[in-house]
Amino acid sequence: MFPRIAAFFYDFLLCVGLVFLATYLALFINHGQAFGPDQAYLWLYLWCVLGAYFTFCWHKSGQTVGQVAWKLKVVEASGGLLTYKRACLRYLLATFSLLFFAFGFLFAFFNKRRLAWHDWVLGTQILKLMLA
Repeated sequence: MFPRIAAFFYDFLLCVGLVFLATYLALFINHGQAFGPDQAYLWLYLWCVLGAYFTFCWHKSGQTVGQVAWKLKVVEASGGLLTYKRACLRYLLATFSLLFFAFGFLFAFFNKRRLAWHDWVLGTQILKLMLA
């Protein structure tokens, strides 16, 4: 479980950078005008930017930057890479897992196969890659 937690924090740091960059772009487009907390479209935009990062990585190689560093890979139950649809669903369900007090991620501590709730529902899994 430690590599998953470490990869999560590694990706968290990368996501902070992505959010800063995406917010800078949004401010540029908005002519430097600040966004209020009631402007939900900014939050939706940032959620989509992060979703694009995760779904692209999971579909293309099965690994985000944090998962590469800790030699983890997200795959289908068959061992293949996720389709874009499955990667998007995983991102959506993982978002709900985080919003509900990280319940979906804590689920892995009690699951025999160490699957997070969203992986259990979708039939995906995280593999630990061995050194060659």
